Amino acid sequence: SNTAKQLLDICFQVAMQRQNSIDGAQQKRDKWEQISSFVVVTVGQQPCQITKIPPNNTDNTDDNDPYETLPFHPPQTERQLEDYAAASASIQNLLLSLHSEGLGSKWATGPIIRCRAFRDLIQCHDDEFIVGLIMIGESLSNGNNNSSRSSSSQSGPSRRKMRRLFTDDLLQDLD
Repeated sequence: SNTAKQLLDICFQVAMQRQNSIDGAQQKRDKWEQISSFVVVTVGQQPCQITKIPPNNTDNTDDNDPYETLPFHPPQTERQLEDYAAASASIQNLLLSLHSEGLGSKWATGPIIRCRAFRDLIQCHDDEFIVGLIMIGESLSNGNNNSSRSSSSQSGPSRRKMRRLFTDDLLQDLD
């Protein structure tokens, strides 16, 4: 999809800035290209996450660089902190649910989700804090199923098909 392509481009550009290596940035992009699904979790009514650029900026820095990491603005009130904690707990529950379905997942934070280009891609409001980017794919230990039932005793769709249906129900395309 176009959204996935834009996400990979953001990944590449941010990695280029941080690593200053085309090979390293391309490796990161290639790695992210293997991820089948992404979920973004945000929480609203937080401190403004976009630094306003003064119109007379004369320090010769490119504050409009869409791939530059934005400053972190943490929750400032008890309510904001509670909302952030609730979003974090929901991510943990999602990761546990994905694991129980045999899917691999990773909760990512860092410079890619804290740049203006990513915020624009997901149409994030200024008062929304991005709690995490959840990467979902096949588990590396997919053959190690903790289920006590053998696959021959299961009736209905295969576990692989059920995982695909679960993932399709869970995810919403951003396009």
